[in-house]
Amino acid sequence: MPAALVNLKPHHLPEVRQIFFETSSRKKFQNEEERERFFEKYVGYYLQHFPKFCLVALEQSRILGYLVASPSTGGKELLSLQPHLEVFKKEFVAFPAHLHMNCHHEARGQGIGRLMMEMIEELLRAESIIGLHIMTSPDSSNKFFYHKLGFDHQVLETFKGTPILLMGKNLSGKSL
Repeated sequence: MPAALVNLKPHHLPEVRQIFFETSSRKKFQNEEERERFFEKYVGYYLQHFPKFCLVALEQSRILGYLVASPSTGGKELLSLQPHLEVFKKEFVAFPAHLHMNCHHEARGQGIGRLMMEMIEELLRAESIIGLHIMTSPDSSNKFFYHKLGFDHQVLETFKGTPILLMGKNLSGKSL
């Protein structure tokens, strides 16, 4: 049975939290409070502010992956929560929306990520959003996944000594 996509709801959070920390490059936290703030920064904020753009992929009742997105990136609250966004501010004109997505390790390579991306792009286009971006490490293998999905605009910047790759996708159908 193929995965079903539904809006992420609070009762999904335990499984989403498990996938989030399983896939996160950050594994160590000073305490549980810091760990929870990290989760809120990359998942909770989106669920609170943009629930329409928060999805989970379900197979029966098991969560295979999640995607949380924002239709715009330049807001003060988000920039204060994620200050690394500031170095890419000029890119947000053409690529205003952004997302965070992760799949359970057992669900990778099965088309779940592609399915979630297709749905979020459809939702964003319905809101007349012209572009979407992700940020990743320039050494991360996920950049090949996003490139295959049409994220062909790439900008490399450094924030506090750490290189960050922005990858953008035009959703408007018009050339930039």
